[in-house]
Amino acid sequence: MNSERWNIVLVEDHDPDVFLIKEALVAHRIECEITHFRDSEEAVKRLCNGQPSELIPVPDLILLDLNMPRIPGIEVLKCIRETARLRQVPVAILTSSHSPIDRREAAMAGATIYIRKQPVLDEFLNTVGATVSKLLNGTVPQD
Repeated sequence: MNSERWNIVLVEDHDPDVFLIKEALVAHRIECEITHFRDSEEAVKRLCNGQPSELIPVPDLILLDLNMPRIPGIEVLKCIRETARLRQVPVAILTSSHSPIDRREAAMAGATIYIRKQPVLDEFLNTVGATVSKLLNGTVPQD
């Protein structure tokens, strides 16, 4: 890990999952600043389409829930990949979906990795934390 704090964007509307994701980062000693968007429209505006003064700095990693209201996560991902300043930023899709179609669509849209939210707390914390750690250190884990 680097000596600086990582900048992570989290696009997630479900507060319990936000809490667990943050806990996973703490458990894996990932020093980071999190910019959290509960609203996918706001995320698109602040990441991709806003005026220059509205755009947030380029993050080190984006964690994106697939099942977002208003703008589906897959559409947010497409916007990210169509935005020159964000094309190289790793994007981890976080979802409870077991659908092979969702996984395939995410891969085709440019997701770096597809992470299923595990129903068991320890598995959730370990999966998310270990995957984020690897992504931040330049390794793309096998999903």
